[in-house]
Amino acid sequence: MLSQIIVLGASPIITRIYSPESFGIFATFTSILSIISTISSGRLELALMKPRSESKAIYVLKLTILYSLIFSLITLIIVSFLFLTGFISQIIFLAIPFGVFFISLFNILLIWNNRIKNFYGNSASKVSQSLVLCSIQIIIGYYFSFSITLIIGWLLGYIFGAILLLYFAKIKVDIFLKNKKNDYLFLLRLLRRYKAFPLYFSTSAL
Repeated sequence: MLSQIIVLGASPIITRIYSPESFGIFATFTSILSIISTISSGRLELALMKPRSESKAIYVLKLTILYSLIFSLITLIIVSFLFLTGFISQIIFLAIPFGVFFISLFNILLIWNNRIKNFYGNSASKVSQSLVLCSIQIIIGYYFSFSITLIIGWLLGYIFGAILLLYFAKIKVDIFLKNKKNDYLFLLRLLRRYKAFPLYFSTSAL
């Protein structure tokens, strides 16, 4: 609620700083990101609530983030190809894959914090995200009122929010780095078990 109040309160200032053309590019960018990020995790984050034990849920979390990372890398290849062939003219659209990953990570960690009943972490992260987003768009926009400033502010808001969620969730980063061969086999088995999420839930979310 507070995060929405911050955005609403900053909106009159932001609309005075930027031109309609800048908002048009920003709206196009965010619309593309919103659509792609909806399916970037394969909706596997919805499976985070299923395992009874936290040790098994951690593996679902790892699978969901890994799925999102691979999806974002594929998106990077596609967007880079479209840019190099001239289909995309605005260089800022190369930031789409990074935005896809961090928005996906943000949403994944929101559900993880719901699982561990860390509701304060979710609220604090959403408020911080809105503060970072609006502050950058207003302060930097006062000197550089371009669409790229709107986009950078929006992306940094999600990045900062995701980092805070990771902190509040008390997840050690090394659990994603220390993987054994058996871990990857188990992740593949998990993907087969929850294949309905990327196959059916992803398309229905569009």
